[in-house]
Formats: sequence, C-alpha cells, structure tokens
Amino acid sequence: MVTILESEYDGLEMRSYSNLSIIQGLVEETEELCHLHDHITRVIADLDIDAEWFADYDDPDRTKFDLSAVVHMLLYQHAREFSQSELARRLRGAAYIYLRFGLSQPLSQQVISYNWRERFTAAERRTIKEAAARIREICSDHDIISTDEPVLAPDEVDATEIADNHIMNAVETARDRGLDEFDSGRASNATFDDVVFFERQGYLNIADRGTTTRSKGSNKRFERISDRKETPHGDTHLRTMKKTAAPPEQTTLDEYEDGRRPADWRRIRDEVLGPFHRGVETILEEVRENGGIREPVIAAIDITPWPVFTSPYKSDEDVTRDDESVVVNGEERYPQEEYPEMVHGLTEKHKHGTRWRR
Repeated sequence: MVTILESEYDGLEMRSYSNLSIIQGLVEETEELCHLHDHITRVIADLDIDAEWFADYDDPDRTKFDLSAVVHMLLYQHAREFSQSELARRLRGAAYIYLRFGLSQPLSQQVISYNWRERFTAAERRTIKEAAARIREICSDHDIISTDEPVLAPDEVDATEIADNHIMNAVETARDRGLDEFDSGRASNATFDDVVFFERQGYLNIADRGTTTRSKGSNKRFERISDRKETPHGDTHLRTMKKTAAPPEQTTLDEYEDGRRPADWRRIRDEVLGPFHRGVETILEEVRENGGIREPVIAAIDITPWPVFTSPYKSDEDVTRDDESVVVNGEERYPQEEYPEMVHGLTEKHKHGTRWRR
C-alpha cells in the first residue's frame, strides 16, 4: 500500500483533507493498475475519476467536454511531463490518445489552456499536478514508461458509432500530416487557403461523397461539422481540385532533353510525386514517434484505374527494320520504347491504363 504522508508537503501551503484523499485514492489505484497494464497511458486511462472531486467544473454554460475525460487528459499531460503544445500533438497523433481518454475529438492547445486555467481552481490544478507526479513515480518504479504510445486495439473502438465528428477528426489529422504539402497554384490573395478545399475533399471521400461536391446535402453537412465560419462554393471547390498538383501549362527547356515535347503523363507524375512523397514521409514520421506499426494491423488498399489512350504499340509507319516484335492475340506487334512502364491492360478488353494503389 502506498501512503501519502503530510511530511511530503513540507514547505508548501496547507492542503485540505479532501485534496489529500483524492491523491491518496489515485495513488492506490495506480499501484493496482500497474500490475494489469504495460504502459503508463493505459494506467491513466483506467483510473476512476469521481465527479464530486471538481465541483466547479460541471457548469452547464461552460462544460463542453466530459469531466473525467479532461482530468484523464491533464493527468496524462503532467505525468508524461508534456507541454500543452506537445499534449495537443499527442492527442491528434496516430495512436488516437484522445479516444482512449473518452474525448470526442482532439483538443487544440488553446482549448487545453482554457480548460486548465478557467475550469479548475488553483487548488484543483495543484491536486492534478501532484497526483500526476505520484502516478509517474509509481509507473517508473514498475518500468512501464516509454516514449511511444500503445496502439489502440480494434475492440476499443465501436465501429457502429462512426459519425461525422469521427470523419472530421480523421480529416483534421490528415490535414496536419500531409495535405498542406499539396499546392493548387492559386493566387496568394485567394479568399480561402488550399487546406480548406482539402478538408472538404477529405470529408467527401471518407463519407463516400467524392463525386457530389455540388450536392446541397453534402455541402450543408460539411459546413455544419466544420469549425470554419465560411466554406467555398461547390463550383470553386471543383475548379481548385482540378488545379491541385496539375503541371503548369507553360513548359520549360529542361523538359525537352530528348528534343520532344514531354508526355502529359510524365509531367503530371513529376508534379504529383513530390508532395505525395513529402506527405507520406510526414505520416511515417508520426508512426515512428509513436512506436511504429504493431500487429494486428488493419490496412485498406484503394486501386484507382486511370485510362491511357495512347497505344503501347507502334503504328506501321513507325516500325523500323531493327525493331523486335511480340505476338499479341495472334498478331505481330511492335512495342513503343518510350511507353510508360506503369501502364498495363485494364479489365476492359483493348483498354490500357495505370492503376494507382494507396
């Protein structure tokens, strides 16, 4: 049994018995949970928080997030010795820390600061800090503190409750991890930043409305769940998405290294791959910081066909004596040397294209 002695608070102002009893209860429960869990985050998430401990919090005019969820979050912050900015980053990270604590969404640094300063008294803030310090000490003794975060198991999330707020949480995570690597090439004084369009496109894709940007229902749903005061018109959205990662119409001399105009597919590829690779690297960095990928892993692969209308075979007038032929469907054909390697036959007969796997 771990006991808190009055002597531990020598030099500090007097605490009330209720504050000491709160800390004592959390200390005892932490000691028990350390024998059940292998990570400090799981221990903190499993602590029982009594609603009566923080009487000033549940003001109906001020309360937006559940009391126990916020206390778990703050205990986690101070036990891990994180700043508010680092806490905000962890909450929206790949390990979905906010779900583990029972929060409906990741909190921004500003919201965290407001909850800490305005919704807890000085005595309550002191209680949280001191309890977190004791939790950290006990977890350290049990060697269950590490820099990574435990992966949220599939059975910890109820898939039947996926709603718009979950979709927006995913969209905001994608926005912070890689969407800002893409550029639509619009003027710098445009009314809306590119990321506004990417947010809505992300929502439309996840909500299976990727081709309905003109739909009033889709636009209204996005406007309702977005935290932005204004969102762009559907037509503006379509024009912007068509410009995103599209190569400029004006070519450069460097593109004519072989003396011919570069193929459109090659220019599009070169324009897209840069931001795509940077976005992927940002996501991988987040995974590395949170302990990597652990089994079991659920992955989704999306295969998108992109038709290519140029034939992979030379016309009769382009065939030379040195060309090597291949037999295709019983016919002798001569492949083009410059034909893109990624292009192959699609499901439909006599059609060719690229398949993008994501």
